[in-house]
Amino acid sequence: MTMASAARRRYLIGLGALGAGCVTRGAFAAARARPRVASIGWTAADVLLSIGVIPVAAAEKDNVNVLNVDPRLRLPPECIELGLTNEPNLELLHALRPDLIVVDSRHADIGDRLDAIAPVFVLDLYGLPGPDPYDRARDRLADLARLLDILPDTARWIDAVDAALRARRRTVASLAEIPPVLAAQFFMDGLHWNAYGRDTMLQAVLDRLGVRNVWNGSTPPGHVPTLGIEALAAMPDMLLVYQADDRYTPLTFRNLAGNAIWRRLPVVRRGHLAPIPRLYPFGGLDAALHFADELTAALVAWRRAA
Repeated sequence: MTMASAARRRYLIGLGALGAGCVTRGAFAAARARPRVASIGWTAADVLLSIGVIPVAAAEKDNVNVLNVDPRLRLPPECIELGLTNEPNLELLHALRPDLIVVDSRHADIGDRLDAIAPVFVLDLYGLPGPDPYDRARDRLADLARLLDILPDTARWIDAVDAALRARRRTVASLAEIPPVLAAQFFMDGLHWNAYGRDTMLQAVLDRLGVRNVWNGSTPPGHVPTLGIEALAAMPDMLLVYQADDRYTPLTFRNLAGNAIWRRLPVVRRGHLAPIPRLYPFGGLDAALHFADELTAALVAWRRAA
């Protein structure tokens, strides 16, 4: 069984223990061909797909699709490629004549040029003071849905995600003495990893599930901290939740196996490792639901094995 398959099996086992509150991602949004919307930025594409709006064109289609584990929430072949998120093909975009352009706040600096093509909606979910990314995503998603005239369906989707996270919190609360969690992504070199903390959707979910994050640093988009494996040695006992897939994870763990520091880590010796399918830490409510499902299932499996 591959690591990603094992993660999926743990996910399904965990869902069986969740009971009421289960919601299928995408179940509350039927795909629509109108209005014609273009997306620039991974978050923009993720959010549009989660509410059933398929962009007529998008920047970095392949990257968006690699990030999304749910095949129903991937950009289809008929969605036109616009090139890089920081340098989209504006001539092509102009020729497509979209009704609206949805752009991540990270790429809002090209907003003036986009305004000449179509109205622009900026998804400013991350890197701002005030509400955390989850609450900001709820508000901005409603604003976007109102513009697209799909607010009733989207409001039901938001309510369903809220209810699902409350159900996951009840499940987590029923588990005695759960460990703190570290959400990480390993590099293939077996020497480095990315840490996810404040200002990510992962932290927002951890807070709502009542789970402590071992990493308490800030991780704004575009500035995710990269640490060496040796940094894990100073951390307390925990459940290390890492993103896994069949393509890169086997090589990553072959390289980690050759790292003496890794082999000596208490979290490794005790087997407190939980692979989950890949997700985008700076996505919208769909990413929040995905992580809540996977984390809850991992904690249920951890408690059963304890």
